[in-house]
Amino acid sequence: MGQKASLKNKVLTSENYIFCYFIGDKAFEWDALEDIKKATGIQRVLVFLVSPPKHINKKYEYLRTADIADFIWYLQHASYVVTDSFHNVAMCLKLEKDFVALMRCKEDEKSENSRMYDFLAIFNLAHKIYTSKGKDYLKPILFSEVEKLLNIKIIECKKILLNLIME
Repeated sequence: MGQKASLKNKVLTSENYIFCYFIGDKAFEWDALEDIKKATGIQRVLVFLVSPPKHINKKYEYLRTADIADFIWYLQHASYVVTDSFHNVAMCLKLEKDFVALMRCKEDEKSENSRMYDFLAIFNLAHKIYTSKGKDYLKPILFSEVEKLLNIKIIECKKILLNLIME
């Protein structure tokens, strides 16, 4: 079986774009994306698909056959990222990409959203959670501060793991 060709040479990325990755496929996420698009002034949207979306918007470009290498490449080169994925948020922080996080469930902190709230709070980034009531999510991230906090957390976690191993 031959290896499939990468998409990165097939979609021009010289113009600014929003990289969008939703695990969910809810109307409120797509409505939020349209609001974010207007707020950022970035018109081009590349959508990475896990499964065929229920809500197709012909204004967006869908990466239907992208693989993980394509995903990371498009994420690294994006001007802005919109996602409902906890892991994608973590990758944005590590790659120093500005983003906004959408909650998968509306206004329910007790749901699967809780780890997103907790994770962003650790890095003083609660403002990066999308709300239609304001545009605080547009405030830039101080990645140097995030890196300091991330390194502290890595050290703490290593100590905990080593202590558990030594018990």
